[in-house]
Amino acid sequence: GARVHEQRPGAMSARVARRVLVAIGLCAMLVVAAVVLVAFIWPDGRMRSRELDVGAVEDFAPGTVTSIAPTEDDGSPVTARLPAVLMNPQSQGEAIVRINIARLADGTVLAFVGRDPRNGCALPWRPLFRFEQREGWFRDPCHGSTYDIEGRRVFGPSFRDLDQFPVRVDGGRVRVNIDEAIAGRTYRRDGSQTPIVP
Repeated sequence: GARVHEQRPGAMSARVARRVLVAIGLCAMLVVAAVVLVAFIWPDGRMRSRELDVGAVEDFAPGTVTSIAPTEDDGSPVTARLPAVLMNPQSQGEAIVRINIARLADGTVLAFVGRDPRNGCALPWRPLFRFEQREGWFRDPCHGSTYDIEGRRVFGPSFRDLDQFPVRVDGGRVRVNIDEAIAGRTYRRDGSQTPIVP
């Protein structure tokens, strides 16, 4: 006949105990892998984007550009990963944040990375600089790339428009997300104004 194994109530067979231990081990490995992944994606520990309140909408007159160099609570400059400096291997991916807030004539608010996208040089707004019979341009002092108030490249060796930070207006306040810089539209490197369409 057939053998019948009796098992005491509450006793666990060695086979079931091994399965439980394997399941616990796999769960522990998944938790460790998740922690490592999160640390890789967010190495500085910030899981939320940093959004800066840069002022009231009415602080920015239509047709003007205001440059801002935000600071941390301790007075040190704010740093972030920016598309322009990621091209420069010496920058290690972080740069001091400079923001150029442009308020267009129609009231639209744009926030540009205050650095040239080609070389990372500080990029000032030059309201008196005259180019193409008009005053008021972003002008790279290092190599002469020139951009209009909407961030479009119009002259110079740069191969893309200005990089931007996402902006939202909430309750009459302008808020800029400095952790999500968006690279400007890229142009052919032949000097033409023909954009490369992805």
